[in-house]
Amino acid sequence: MLAYRTLSSLREYMLITADKRQVEIYRRDYQDEWQLAVTGTSFVLESIGCRLTLDEIYEDVMLVPQS
Repeated sequence: MLAYRTLSSLREYMLITADKRQVEIYRRDYQDEWQLAVTGTSFVLESIGCRLTLDEIYEDVMLVPQS
């Protein structure tokens, strides 16, 4: 189990993939279960009211094509 998921105050977290343009956002639902939120080219971090785009996150990142 991921220890940070046990923090009762944690409601949402984001994982950013380093080798491709992919972001996963997990949110705790009303039953205290973690749910993967669908992300597209833009998304909102509800816990802090922040709207982001993939372009903003990967602005200065040079992705290496996978062979």
